[in-house]
Amino acid sequence: MKMNFTPQQCDVLKKMDIRFNVSGNLDENQLLDLDTVVTDYLIENGIEEDETVNEEGKICESILKMLAEV
Repeated sequence: MKMNFTPQQCDVLKKMDIRFNVSGNLDENQLLDLDTVVTDYLIENGIEEDETVNEEGKICESILKMLAEV
């Protein structure tokens, strides 16, 4: 399945350790892997110490929402 990520989402995805091309056709296993990597990144980088979600976290949330709708 091809995902239509925004430029902002692509910028954040490039910061993650993803071992496949997210702009290509993604199979079910890649979608599950992507969900895991984005969730881990959100936990590590997207939440401030006061537990508010920062801009990168909001972008991660938008990616996870897209993945959930697949």
